[in-house]
Amino acid sequence: MVIIQQISALLDFLESQPELALGHCSRTSEGRSFAKRRWVECAQILNSVGADCPNKSPMEWRAFYNEYKCKLVKKIKLKKRELSATGGGPAKNIKLTPLQERLYDIIGRDIGEPLAGVRHNPLSVSFHHHHHHINR
Repeated sequence: MVIIQQISALLDFLESQPELALGHCSRTSEGRSFAKRRWVECAQILNSVGADCPNKSPMEWRAFYNEYKCKLVKKIKLKKRELSATGGGPAKNIKLTPLQERLYDIIGRDIGEPLAGVRHNPLSVSFHHHHHHINR
């Protein structure tokens, strides 16, 4: 089991590397090798958090993070769905942990919106759509 100090250290690291947190790096080959180096660095930090903390390889940490991020995104989507279902009333039972709240701040507010991961520039996306309608 990963210990909470490691998740916390992981989030510290990602706060200084938001590109890595968002997974934006891996789109080019430079980006990929940059991301690889960052995860190696990150693993060294996380593996030395405590004397008997579990050690993972850089790839395992990356996989751990992706999974952690997925869980958070699912939770946020549920929360948003619940909010719209209650008409903006309090969402009953979907609470983010303090660590998840921190990650939400890092990967920021676009998450759980439609087209997550596509939105380089939200304006150009909707702009193109409008154009198509006009030209039809």
